[in-house]
Amino acid sequence: MGHGALRGALVRLLGDSLQIAYGAVKAALINVTRYIAVQYGPQRVRCNAVAPGAVMTPALRDNMPAEAIERLQSHNALPYLGAPEDIGNTMLFLASDESRYMTGQTLVVDGGCTSQSPLAPDRRTLLPE
Repeated sequence: MGHGALRGALVRLLGDSLQIAYGAVKAALINVTRYIAVQYGPQRVRCNAVAPGAVMTPALRDNMPAEAIERLQSHNALPYLGAPEDIGNTMLFLASDESRYMTGQTLVVDGGCTSQSPLAPDRRTLLPE
């Protein structure tokens, strides 16, 4: 059985006023994932995509100001940014037989960033702990 995985940037799942062409390409990858799944499914080939959120990589840590990292983290439902292993483990799951009945899907691995209202981080600061 074949396994395929495409990786896309999560931020392009949401609208943005910058980099329109880049966002369009990421959206196309989601549809290409579906088309590959349908075209090659009869040969038992699966294709899924992973859309990661902010991940604390050495590049992020070394090149982004601490204030910007805190701002990214504040938009997650979970109180931390992901680790590279979080994305790697998702890819391992997709490549395993544990996901044998899954194809044509885009898994969002973002700490809940896209699951909440953009107003949620600001509202949290108004509530007592």
